[in-house]
Amino acid sequence: MKYQTGLISLAVCLLGCATAKYVPSATAAPRPPKEFSQVPLFYSTKDVSFEFSEMGRIIMDNTYYSKRDQIAQINKIRKKAAELGADGVIILRQFGTESSGSFVGGIGGYSTDQIYQVEGVVIIKK
Repeated sequence: MKYQTGLISLAVCLLGCATAKYVPSATAAPRPPKEFSQVPLFYSTKDVSFEFSEMGRIIMDNTYYSKRDQIAQINKIRKKAAELGADGVIILRQFGTESSGSFVGGIGGYSTDQIYQVEGVVIIKK
């Protein structure tokens, strides 16, 4: 039973253990946290309807599996931004491919997968 519990814990971590690392700008000051729903997402600076300044950036530190789930990455960025008291997040997406394969004795395989690397620009109203 302990073995099964350990395997389940490992599987959950591999599937969702991405962390959001905050890199503050030079002038960022601490702010009170907000609710997740109070932090709007924007996908371009043109979408932001207020004057803003950059508070910092949130960069995902991804595991192999979490790179494939951009929605989970965006939600983690938004949650971190809410903890920081942000007025919004501008989502920057980077797409790419990741290749892997192994061959032993001339037998093996090779695969290429689509991956997503999401970063968020944390903004506050001026």
